[in-house]
Amino acid sequence: MKDFIDLKMKGLEIGAGAGASRKYMAGYNLLLSDISTNSWIDYQEVDAHKLPFGENEFDYLILNNVFHHLAFPSKFLDEAQRVLRSHGVILIMDTYSSLMLKIILRLTKHEGFDDDTDPMDESTPCNDPYDPWSANNSLARLLVQNCKDRLEMKRIRVEYNKVVEFIFFLNSGG
Repeated sequence: MKDFIDLKMKGLEIGAGAGASRKYMAGYNLLLSDISTNSWIDYQEVDAHKLPFGENEFDYLILNNVFHHLAFPSKFLDEAQRVLRSHGVILIMDTYSSLMLKIILRLTKHEGFDDDTDPMDESTPCNDPYDPWSANNSLARLLVQNCKDRLEMKRIRVEYNKVVEFIFFLNSGG
């Protein structure tokens, strides 16, 4: 992530969880937010679909293993555009719903996936909108593979996309 931002930029992590980014991003102007209430979180009870920040407040947003929990990814992207400054960056690291991950998820019943979901549909939720822990592990892959034209209509461009080994996600506790 450090390849896409610099120390002068102001950032916000959405869904910071245990707050590990503070350690790995030491020296960066990074604020932490989460839906939960933990003492290390700067902004608690934050819903990514309705960010409690002003327009043009941040240079970058980080979502680390959070995107697949969004019930309405398109609404989040609208909010991201609102709170990001011109040329702002959204850094998303999330699951890639490979066949192996789907098998593991089906066996463990840990989280779900739905390849028929449309991440850009603002009227149909991609998972349970009343449960912030519900998940659709297909969202990031579907967004990048199927929605490029609609992302461009929102003036969002995917500049870097890399598939990493599925074991990383399993080891994250996600």
